[in-house]
Amino acid sequence: MTVFRQEFGKVILLVGLFLLPELLGSLVLDRMMRSGIRIIEIYRYWVLGAMVLQMLAQAPAVQVTYARLTGRPVRAVDALGRSRGRYASALGIGVAEHLVTLIGIVFFGFYSLILNIVWFLMMAAFWYVALSAVLIENRGVLAGLKRSASLTKGYRWRVFGLVLVAAIAPGLGIYFLDMALFQILGRDILIVVDFPLRVLVISAQTIIGTVTYHSLRTAKEGHAVERLSEVFA
Repeated sequence: MTVFRQEFGKVILLVGLFLLPELLGSLVLDRMMRSGIRIIEIYRYWVLGAMVLQMLAQAPAVQVTYARLTGRPVRAVDALGRSRGRYASALGIGVAEHLVTLIGIVFFGFYSLILNIVWFLMMAAFWYVALSAVLIENRGVLAGLKRSASLTKGYRWRVFGLVLVAAIAPGLGIYFLDMALFQILGRDILIVVDFPLRVLVISAQTIIGTVTYHSLRTAKEGHAVERLSEVFA
């Protein structure tokens, strides 16, 4: 895809910049654990902070990708500026997605892996482009979720398959790779090796999600997409 060739490096830079504190925090926590310091309480806050950083990292990446798709490429610093004031909505979409996962665990049980994956895929088919909707169209969380459901209507089986390939498969791949490398490299080195892998995966997933959003809008709204983009930019 052209957008990957033209903007992948910029998206990686933005995502990596946001996730850098997570890497540093992981290394610090690993040193503390090796020193015998109890980090259970700290670890809980670190996990929450890491989740927030991953959600926020996608905001400027979406802006960069969509700008390229609409023929108005922007610099990384401009993408950060465009995202200002919309981070709360992006965070809200991430919270909604995690709540859906939690609901699945409550209803199906933590160990019902297949049922939880199917539940996640079903909801993702509805909300897959919600993040792009709130960032590009400057919508609130609930409006963004509703907008995503409207855009994916009629295409949900395709989106279902896309999420399976673009989200579930890479996530499981990194998980099993980490388990294998942990036995060879040790935790501290694995943290450093794992960081660029996750940055690459999150960057690719963000681009794919934004391209899907643009494609769905074009399919349903045609040339009106370009005019609306100018209003919401």
